[in-house]
Amino acid sequence: GVRPPLERQPDFPRDVLGYSMNAYYGGRAECRIRLVPVPVVYCDFLAMYSTVCALLGLWQLLTSTTVRVIEHDPAQLQARLDALTPELLLDPASWPGLVGLAQIAPDGDVLPVRGRYDERNLGIGLNPLHTRETMWYALPDLHASALLTGRAPAILRHITFEPGRKARTLRPARLRGKVKLD
Repeated sequence: GVRPPLERQPDFPRDVLGYSMNAYYGGRAECRIRLVPVPVVYCDFLAMYSTVCALLGLWQLLTSTTVRVIEHDPAQLQARLDALTPELLLDPASWPGLVGLAQIAPDGDVLPVRGRYDERNLGIGLNPLHTRETMWYALPDLHASALLTGRAPAILRHITFEPGRKARTLRPARLRGKVKLD
């Protein structure tokens, strides 16, 4: 019973939908040391997308009748990023505060970027980005950039999302026909 966002809310701002689509860099993987043998420990992140969805509290947005877009003072996010520590992000209670987008003026910020990294394939790399254009990024990417570079990106606009009431179209489902999800 989860319906597409524009079916649930036909008047959702199309510009914000575009910002969100532009800021999405799913399936990202990173490598810090290349072509050098190093000891490793294999970590299997089973169900990472669903875990991140739960930690961010995104299910409420996906199952609500409406989503409200809230514009914030960019200085608030700038101050948060300026004071960011890894310990803050290790606290799961901080993750719901990462649901949102910001428009930035990239100036050497380390961010995911789509580009041709070989002759045939378009891919996503984590690069220092310099451009005259402003760009929209998800808040987790901006927090990562601040930690990686030791400085916060320049925030121009900051928006977050607030779910409305839970949709009445939702119904229980069975995972693989066995485990009831409600």
